[in-house]
Amino acid sequence: MNNTNEMQLSDLSWSIRGTLGRKLLKKSQQYEGVVDFTLGDPDIPTPDGICDAAINAIREHKKRYTAAGGIAPLRPVFVRHLFFHSMAI
Repeated sequence: MNNTNEMQLSDLSWSIRGTLGRKLLKKSQQYEGVVDFTLGDPDIPTPDGICDAAINAIREHKKRYTAAGGIAPLRPVFVRHLFFHSMAI
């Protein structure tokens, strides 16, 4: 690649705006107690029951990605867990 193409690529990379997810992550860092689920990698320990359920799901060949909103029957269970542990949603 010649210098002209390298410069064009560099200029282009600076013009790309961040994704909404990236902007929300940056905004969330301004607050305490925010749980990061942006990459499916929460920054809190995974409860044993969830680990056990994941192992069972793998054994039952349930290895596909879920819908973006998660598994509908698990949503209220997760909300109760967060409230029980006094975590904001």
